[in-house]
Amino acid sequence: DAAVAMAQNYNVNLGTMTESTSDSGTLALAVPDNSATGVSHGINIVNGKIIDAIQIELSVDHSFIGDLGVELTSPSMTKSILMNINSGISGNGITNKILLSNAFFGESSAGLWTLKIVDGAAADEGTLTNWKILVYGH
Repeated sequence: DAAVAMAQNYNVNLGTMTESTSDSGTLALAVPDNSATGVSHGINIVNGKIIDAIQIELSVDHSFIGDLGVELTSPSMTKSILMNINSGISGNGITNKILLSNAFFGESSAGLWTLKIVDGAAADEGTLTNWKILVYGH
């Protein structure tokens, strides 16, 4: 009962919810074949906000996207795996696909965000061609 009463009277002003996008621009970064090192690329966000959710929009040329793993690291060094390596997802490329994470809830978006893509199987290479980060926060 006490928890319900507290929740009924809970009032917090989060401010106005906004969204902002930062774009990597056109890239041609090789994703090494069958390598845990993978390829990384960063986007620096200058005007930070308190995060509710993060989305990335991703484009990768690759002959079998099921081999790929995608990880995003925040300026606070929180890591979120957005796509598991060797997932078995079929297809020969990722074009403007949206991946979402709530792992960064409450953090500031200001600073360097790093995207890492790894290829977990032999016989095919890929290229990171573009990514964007969309911040939903206040």
